[in-house]
Amino acid sequence: MRKMFYLASLCFALSACGGDSGSNAPVQTAEAESLSESKPEPISPAHYYSLKDGLEYGYEQVISHDAANQGQAANHVLMLRYSGSKDGKHQLFNSENGLSQVIECEGDCSFIKMMIFSGGQMLKKEVIKGGNHSIAALALEDAKNGKLEQYIHESKGKKYHVWFTDKGRKLEEIK
Repeated sequence: MRKMFYLASLCFALSACGGDSGSNAPVQTAEAESLSESKPEPISPAHYYSLKDGLEYGYEQVISHDAANQGQAANHVLMLRYSGSKDGKHQLFNSENGLSQVIECEGDCSFIKMMIFSGGQMLKKEVIKGGNHSIAALALEDAKNGKLEQYIHESKGKKYHVWFTDKGRKLEEIK
């Protein structure tokens, strides 16, 4: 259980490393500035998920240099479901082996709340910095940009939206 808990937290928090150019950039001349202004803006991807299976979206974990050197060739894919948007917050979750891993942010997603539940009880809650290339940040970016369809849970002929609070999972019947 402890190993699964660690892996769950690690999967959400993993991020690609990126360098910061810092403030040592050379001063541009007016000619160089006009040339750089004529360059097209980078094209952002239509979405960040690698695959879609029904209402689940698969996000790939970046393979580290060390893992590649040890022979790992395939990426781990984390399947997430979009809970939706409520009170300015976006939320996604993954449920596997009795654990539910939840990520949530609001506004510009500068910070991401991660929660882990077993049954109806919260086991762990932490907040990480957003705005990076972690699976959590990219999935929430897709949610904010309207790239994900809201997950629908079906039980006994009724349909529900799923939302997690500090008190556990809540099902809201769709009428």
